[in-house]
Amino acid sequence: MLPAALPASVQNLVRPADWPAIHYCLSPVDFDTDHMIAELGTLYVGLWHCVTVAVPAVAVRPAAAVPLCLFARAAADKLYTKSRTLNQGAIVLMTAAQAMLAEHDEEGYREKKAAAEQLRAESRAAFDEAQRLSWSANNKAQQTWQVDLHGLGTSVALRKFVSQFSGLEAMASGHPGGVLYQVITGKGKHSEDNVPKIKLGVMQYLMERGEAVMEETGRPWGVSWQVDPCNEGVVNVYIPGCSEEEAEPADSSA
Repeated sequence: MLPAALPASVQNLVRPADWPAIHYCLSPVDFDTDHMIAELGTLYVGLWHCVTVAVPAVAVRPAAAVPLCLFARAAADKLYTKSRTLNQGAIVLMTAAQAMLAEHDEEGYREKKAAAEQLRAESRAAFDEAQRLSWSANNKAQQTWQVDLHGLGTSVALRKFVSQFSGLEAMASGHPGGVLYQVITGKGKHSEDNVPKIKLGVMQYLMERGEAVMEETGRPWGVSWQVDPCNEGVVNVYIPGCSEEEAEPADSSA
């Protein structure tokens, strides 16, 4: 049973590689493996029930009748629709802003442009949340890969990372659950001045790729990453997969 009071720390104690059906748990509480943790309403897929965390109380709501992945997919679909609608609104506002600028109405132009930028930001936020929910819905099918770069020279380690990452990107594009790529970089204890050069190089590569994708497409890169909260010498990289429709073979019937 979860206690009535939420512990002060919420940590990522259970890695997707250890238990693909759940992403986060509450520390230091033991919980039933038939639960899904939802931190402040954000869904992390579990098995049969839903635990809603509302600081400082925790309430348990049964949801055994309908698979949780269906809720996640439905929520993701709504958010994708919301993202598209907001983006279309931003386009309309920017068109109006350009018309005002052509008429030398600079104040009106600034107002419309600011409103358009706000809608674009909301569109991106909805898109990001939709991707997270899509990941949750497909998490059971996720592939997990791991590479150990610890102890290698920095240049050799980074070449190995980039090469394997590129291959996993291609593989993830044909897999609904995507790929969790665990990169063991080490903590830099054996490096000069104890600087984790491999970890910094990996994260710099990912950040630069993300910036390049945003500049080229105008949309956030689907790949996300974070330093493992339980081990600062590991970088967890999530490479999203295709949708279920894209993964299914085409119907050859007439």
